[in-house]
Amino acid sequence: MESIVIDPQFVAIVPVLIGLLAAMKQAGFEPRYIPLLAIGAGFIIGGFLTYWEPMQTLIIGGGLGLSAIGAHSGVKNTLKK
Repeated sequence: MESIVIDPQFVAIVPVLIGLLAAMKQAGFEPRYIPLLAIGAGFIIGGFLTYWEPMQTLIIGGGLGLSAIGAHSGVKNTLKK
């Protein structure tokens, strides 16, 4: 079984996904669908980064999408008055 290597440079993709989330929200997407879109975008970006290796795409892509959702939610809740 091949080990999965998570490159620290993948973390740089999270702000890109957060910006994509903000753009989708401003474009008029329903806010309750934004997390699903983020996970989907994470899987797609993860697929390109891992050359579509199935297990790596699931782990890296899912991690990217979930990280973007968590970071977006954390900032939103912190700035909420």
